[in-house]
Amino acid sequence: MAAGEGDAACYQALCARLRAARAGLPDPWAEDYFEIVRGRWEAAALAASPRVAARPDILGGVPGLWLSPDTPRRRGLFLHGGGYSLGSSATHAGFAGRLAAALSMGLFSIDYRLAPERPFPAAFEDGLAALRAHNQAVWLIGDSAGGGLGLALAVALPEKVRGVVAFSPWVDLALT
Repeated sequence: MAAGEGDAACYQALCARLRAARAGLPDPWAEDYFEIVRGRWEAAALAASPRVAARPDILGGVPGLWLSPDTPRRRGLFLHGGGYSLGSSATHAGFAGRLAAALSMGLFSIDYRLAPERPFPAAFEDGLAALRAHNQAVWLIGDSAGGGLGLALAVALPEKVRGVVAFSPWVDLALT
């Protein structure tokens, strides 16, 4: 084997593996990329949902999913992650449902409007509407973008918030 032939063969094998791995993925430049990825994520997440009652509903004009154990002692809003462009109440039903069960909390997981179709301040406005619809102060629980959204909502409407639980919140949207 001549010098460099091993490197070339290794590179070709790596390229073949990458092509095979990408075969099942949508083209990231396709117009419907986000719709395809969102649909696949929701289908996989719903298959792994926990044993809590899950009921679609609308709160303050915002669609979402109530996730509730048998006897919830408190209420809260769950704000999913996904960089404000991916995720939904369905994709995070497993995670939010396990939290609802562990905390004995009825959680309304909101389906805030997503970018790029609905840019800022759409998600924030949806969070405000759902929070205002509660007749008492509630917990805000969110991960990543949802954690950052929960913190922003707590600043905007502190009288409606009992507390915030933010898992790895995305708070620096300028990425500084």
